[in-house]
Amino acid sequence: MNRTTSKAESLVQQGAQLASSAASAVSASPITIICVASYGTSARILDTKEVAPFLPAVLWFS
Repeated sequence: MNRTTSKAESLVQQGAQLASSAASAVSASPITIICVASYGTSARILDTKEVAPFLPAVLWFS
């Protein structure tokens, strides 16, 4: 992965909350927006037993 805690430090200093996983990020908000390279990548992140229960509806846009 190209995401590390250190890359988020400036956002956290501005008030963002750091999530330790996709599941913790998705469960903390009523709306989740992600920007990744492909639908397949989205599915690998969102279509897991940890994340899926927090997504009552999923809309896929290109």
